[in-house]
Amino acid sequence: MSACNLCGGEIVDVRESRKFRVRGRNVMVDVQFSRCSQCGEEMWSGEQVTAAQLAVAATIRRARNLLHPSEIVRIRRSLGLTQDEFEQLLGAGKKTVVRWERGIVPPSSAMNELIWLIGEDRKNAERLALKNGVAMLPGSPEPAVLSRRVS
Repeated sequence: MSACNLCGGEIVDVRESRKFRVRGRNVMVDVQFSRCSQCGEEMWSGEQVTAAQLAVAATIRRARNLLHPSEIVRIRRSLGLTQDEFEQLLGAGKKTVVRWERGIVPPSSAMNELIWLIGEDRKNAERLALKNGVAMLPGSPEPAVLSRRVS
């Protein structure tokens, strides 16, 4: 048992639903953290913060029918691109693909559609590569993503 640094009260583990606001939308997820039973001070470990981020991203991804992180990885790898090259191809910010592939944040709906189109037809990726100065090796015309979309 540990004591609160503020009041000396007992620190207890808590699991509850919390509302997070992401891109103007409220997202409810179950989270786990610690709280002082006396003063109510909350304490979050790095692992608990990461788990909350993953839960929020997964909830958004399911609600908006976005690509799963493993699908993004599969599409990128099918093109033979590094994460940095994929960011350049898409015009995405630095470390964006890392966050998508780890599931920490989902892509926007527009970026999701672009990734999906690239996965469906390599020629789309080749056109973007030419436009954005990304070197791509010739590859198979087979799609990296099978048509799984219902929307």
